[in-house]
Amino acid sequence: MGLFTNPVTLSDGSTNHIFSYRGQVSNNKSVVGEYLEPAASLATKLVVKQDDSGSVKRRLFQTQRLVLGTDGKPYLDTVNTTHTYNEMVPIADTKKTFALHLDGFAEAGFSDNFHAGLI
Repeated sequence: MGLFTNPVTLSDGSTNHIFSYRGQVSNNKSVVGEYLEPAASLATKLVVKQDDSGSVKRRLFQTQRLVLGTDGKPYLDTVNTTHTYNEMVPIADTKKTFALHLDGFAEAGFSDNFHAGLI
């Protein structure tokens, strides 16, 4: 079973974007999968990396797309969320840490304050 249904519809708050699973990408350290948005540039994609090579597990979810700048040129815009944890920690506890992280994104004003450079 994949991370998402295939295809998966995600929203940026104003527009729905439909991503289809492209397949596994060659990587010597991690298992990497890509989801592409057929209606957009090939640079618009979701990337999932799962690294189980050692006792420290690493999970990455990346979203990237081309966005037109004020000069009319396309620029790559990328967002990463990575979760790194030791295999000795119970998954239930790592999920709680992850939930705390995601709840931070949901706080009122988080996106505006984060993009304004506030700490």
